[in-house]
Order: sequence, then C-alpha cells, then structure tokens
Amino acid sequence: MAKRVLADFDLFAHTCPYFYNGAPVNNGYGCRHPECGEDEEDDAGQPCGCCHRYTCPICCPFGEEDLDDPELDLDGRGRQELFDRDGGFADGGELVTVASGDEAGEEERAALLAYNRYLHRYDKEWLEKHPRQEPQSPAR
Repeated sequence: MAKRVLADFDLFAHTCPYFYNGAPVNNGYGCRHPECGEDEEDDAGQPCGCCHRYTCPICCPFGEEDLDDPELDLDGRGRQELFDRDGGFADGGELVTVASGDEAGEEERAALLAYNRYLHRYDKEWLEKHPRQEPQSPAR
C-alpha cells in the first residue's frame, strides 16, 4: 500500500472534516483545525482559520520532487498528465499528498476517507465497504 496518496486540493478541502465554506476571509476557505497554521481577522476582529494547501496540518503540497517517491499513489493519474507539452511540471498548484495506510494518523485517515467517499459517491458497493465516520473535529 502506498504511504502517500495524490489528491486534488479543492476536492480534498471541501470534503475535509475541518473545512467550512463561507468563511468571511480567504475567499470562503475556512479551517477549524486547531493547528491550521494561518488565521486572518474577520470584520469583528475575531481570528478565522484559513484553509491553504501550504499550511494544512493534514496534507502537504505536491511538487515535482514527489514524483521520485516510489511509495506515492498517483490516484489514477498517469505521470505524463503532470507535465505540459514542453515537458515542464504543470500541476498548477492544485495537488496535495496525504499520508495513507500505516503512515497516516487518525485525522489523515478520516480526511482521506471523506475524500474517497466523495470520489466514489456513485459506487454503492464501494460505499458499503467504507462506511462514513463521524468527524472528531473540535469547534474553533
């Protein structure tokens, strides 16, 4: 089993148990994780967690150097899809990696399960084998 899985950041964020849409900062990308890494003040001067791929405590930004990792699951993508016509790395800042298997902690497993449940939302057999888990995210 792969130790890290490639994921689309927008989909991952929107399925993360800590994410909330409609935050008054960061174009609506809010985070309730206690270690989210970045806060901005809302109009009332209250701190509001910001969801960014580069400050996320659950996922890591994906970079060209990650392609050399033999334990990275490209999640159905061909390696060639990550390069433009001229051979340059072209993920567009949209991809992240998430720990999986024995390497993953409880938060990573829960977030990855939510992400995969969304990806397989029309596959009844897959959904039955992977039941929903209640998130343990504390209010921020």
